[in-house]
Amino acid sequence: MRYVLLLLALVGSSVYAAPQDVPPPYKTVGPFVDDASRVIVFFAFDCEHCRETLPAISKWGATLPKNIKFELMPVTSPEPQYILPARAWYAALATGATDSTMELFAAQAMSLVQTNGMSITSPEMWHRAVVYAGIRNFEAAWKSVLPAVAERAIKKLSDYQVTSTPTIVIGGRYVITPDNTNGDMGLFMQLASGLVSAVITH
Repeated sequence: MRYVLLLLALVGSSVYAAPQDVPPPYKTVGPFVDDASRVIVFFAFDCEHCRETLPAISKWGATLPKNIKFELMPVTSPEPQYILPARAWYAALATGATDSTMELFAAQAMSLVQTNGMSITSPEMWHRAVVYAGIRNFEAAWKSVLPAVAERAIKKLSDYQVTSTPTIVIGGRYVITPDNTNGDMGLFMQLASGLVSAVITH
């Protein structure tokens, strides 16, 4: 915990290199310039920890400067069980659903999967989540969103070397998970804010 607090102080003072014997509480990748002004949160509908932390992460995302785009991105892979959830997510987005509606949609899908034991490949599960969130014109959006829509998410999953959820990617450069702060979510969000400030400053 002490080294995390030290790194937070370093980030806050615009010093980004930790002492050699203190590993930074984040991973650096890229940088990927397409995401230089973006915060991406990778999550999974069957991840219990995502269900617990996503509300706080989304609340934090709503406080970001307007020039930083906040994006929730479901973990996706070529396996059918992940293609369908990704297609459902992007179909819901294609309806023009607001951020708060998408958060409600995600929360209900997680509840149906984790509490009710429904499958993430079940059309009935997604229908229930859509109805609960009040998303309109979902069927038409579903037809317009091809399975290939997941390709962007799959590439970013690889680019950012995401191995667990939730994972936050900041500015196409910094990758953090709650493990970086030993599960302390308050400290995790402070770290995320510090890295956003670092991106904006540089």
